[in-house]
Amino acid sequence: MHERRSYFDVHEANALVPKLDYFFGQLARIQREVNKIAKRAEQLGVRLSFDAKPEETGNRIKDVLQAKCAELANEYADIVDEVHEFGVVIEDPDVGTVNFYSWVDGEEVILSWQYGEYEISHWFRVNEDFMARRPLTMISSEATSRPPTH
Repeated sequence: MHERRSYFDVHEANALVPKLDYFFGQLARIQREVNKIAKRAEQLGVRLSFDAKPEETGNRIKDVLQAKCAELANEYADIVDEVHEFGVVIEDPDVGTVNFYSWVDGEEVILSWQYGEYEISHWFRVNEDFMARRPLTMISSEATSRPPTH
């Protein structure tokens, strides 16, 4: 099965950066809240289950903490779904790395953004990973959202 890909030029990708920045800020907030709940549960000697729909245990503290975690997990999933609707690929939601498929000089490449960056400034080849990111200044022409025509 071949996935349907959306392609972006640098300007189109940069237009999404403020929205991505907002959404990944929300994901970071949710992660901090979950970490606080997990720490509180640990202090209380309560083992939490991170199931999407936790069953009530009769332990009021545990049930409240698990319900809050489930609520946060659903919010997290909703945000990830909303980001995917842009046509981007979330490389790592915890770090906040996003890939945009693009074309440069007839080669399919990935424009790369990471939470905290102000714009798209890196890229790598589709057969490479995030660690191979290089500055956009290292490509010979502008990235495009259209494949080469033959």
